[in-house]
Amino acid sequence: MKTKLIAVLLMAFASVLFAQKYDYSSEPGYVDFGNLASLDAGKSATEVLIEKNLLKMVAKMSKSEEPDLFNLLSGLKLIKVNVFEIDSTAFGKAKDKIEKLTKDLSSSGWDRLVKTRGEKENASVLIKTQGEDNIVGLVVMTVDKGGEAAFVNIVGKIDLETIGSLSGKFDVPGLENVK
Repeated sequence: MKTKLIAVLLMAFASVLFAQKYDYSSEPGYVDFGNLASLDAGKSATEVLIEKNLLKMVAKMSKSEEPDLFNLLSGLKLIKVNVFEIDSTAFGKAKDKIEKLTKDLSSSGWDRLVKTRGEKENASVLIKTQGEDNIVGLVVMTVDKGGEAAFVNIVGKIDLETIGSLSGKFDVPGLENVK
């Protein structure tokens, strides 16, 4: 059993290592958040980048045990997450960045689902649709004063009914709140 597991892991590693880089910027659901380094307080940060090759492998492995997760992951091309601590001085910059990105995305065909503005927090959730019922992009952006900021982009065919399972499987913060 250990030999099979090691062989699968080596094949997965090799396929990820030697896979051609895909240009996600041409995908309709892709968002370039720009430079986030100026917002980072440097205390702690989490970056997650799960690309389509790895998503396909995980989808195949979950097919028999979790068909809903298989269906969800098979349509995805990219999961990109940036979460970092901010201090009170960066809160205003992060808030402005979220508001500008929300405005830019809304003017380019994204639909805003959630917008929260307050003295201590700011959040936006937007989706990009193609046709009547195809969601091809999801963006979640949040910031809380003296706490943390999160910028999440999910690219590909998205089924909102089962997207909460992504949060549990990949520990992607904030997705459990998307209904």
